[in-house]
Amino acid sequence: MHVVYDHQVYEFDPCSDDYVNTYLNLPEVQAALHARPTQWSACGNVGWTDSPDTVLPIIQELIASGIRLWVYSGDVDSVVAVTTTRLAINTMNLKTTTPFRPWYSSPGEVGGYVIMYEGLVFATVRGAGHEVDLSSNLLSDLPETLSNLHNLKSLSLNNNGLKSLPSSLFKMCLMLMSLDLHNTKITMDILRQLEGWETLTNDIT
Repeated sequence: MHVVYDHQVYEFDPCSDDYVNTYLNLPEVQAALHARPTQWSACGNVGWTDSPDTVLPIIQELIASGIRLWVYSGDVDSVVAVTTTRLAINTMNLKTTTPFRPWYSSPGEVGGYVIMYEGLVFATVRGAGHEVDLSSNLLSDLPETLSNLHNLKSLSLNNNGLKSLPSSLFKMCLMLMSLDLHNTKITMDILRQLEGWETLTNDIT
């Protein structure tokens, strides 16, 4: 298991994307990856011609087959805004089973809002941006239900007010390979006390 754990980094680095671009454009790196010499960028024009204009028909097909879906958005996502996601969901004319209501990240602390439809749940996460990764200061505790995500492979919890993790996390999430704990109060001593930790720690940094 790979654990990112560094209390020395307390400020967001606005140049972090530049490091990746610079590294992946080094000739020796591209040669090691057996890639043709290219000018790489995170959202480069790769010329895809087989991507669908919308995934709504796929979502409708999954719901019709009995699979329940969870859609979520950070409410400050500047790439895929909450309003855009809600508009897309509304075009499917799903029946609302539970109206919009707040959910709480801790007692008295609104974490976002959630609405339930037949076959689909849509939730917003307050203060989170694109591709909500739980990297916000909202959380003081993680729910035990997180351990129900048995196939969870990567979890980013940096910049949170977390002091502990659910006792069942390492015992149940057997696929977890990467855990980011930057700028939390969770120490290695705390991790070692959690059941299942030892079985997952093959490579700790």
